[in-house]
Amino acid sequence: MKDTKTEFYQAVSCGQEIEFSYNGKHYFESRDSNNDWYIYCEESKEKQRFISSNELLLHAKFADKNINDIWEDIIIDYIL
Repeated sequence: MKDTKTEFYQAVSCGQEIEFSYNGKHYFESRDSNNDWYIYCEESKEKQRFISSNELLLHAKFADKNINDIWEDIIIDYIL
């Protein structure tokens, strides 16, 4: 069984979209182009934009916490 961080990294690196939850909120990770990656929060309608998948994986924030500090609390719902 894969851990959340590995599964998330592999999906983002392959350009797949991810629907996931964190702290009671629902998020969607996708991209508009090779240089425009984003994470969208359904509840707040906020969109975080990144210039690459690597930047997303390094700098995405959730409730002022870096994504790399909360892997154990992220629940992946779907990888598309």
